[in-house]
Amino acid sequence: MEDTQIIALYLSRQEAAIGETAKKYGGYINQIAYNILRCREDTEEIASDTYLAAWNAIPPEIPRVLKHFLSRIARNLAFDRLDYIT
Repeated sequence: MEDTQIIALYLSRQEAAIGETAKKYGGYINQIAYNILRCREDTEEIASDTYLAAWNAIPPEIPRVLKHFLSRIARNLAFDRLDYIT
């Protein structure tokens, strides 16, 4: 599915947006989180938190590049978690 279609799902508040996001970018988000945290359990939680944060942010925010938008969220959440556990 194209990013514009996924964003349209978010804008129309369809829960399928989260599933499509996970399908397309789940591995990418997990890799970002794992590279920072080095813990599978925390990585999975960061991925879930990323989907929730995207759900809450779209709308009103409409990302130009969904991959970059999600990676920024995942990276920030992972660094927040790292600060918390260290």
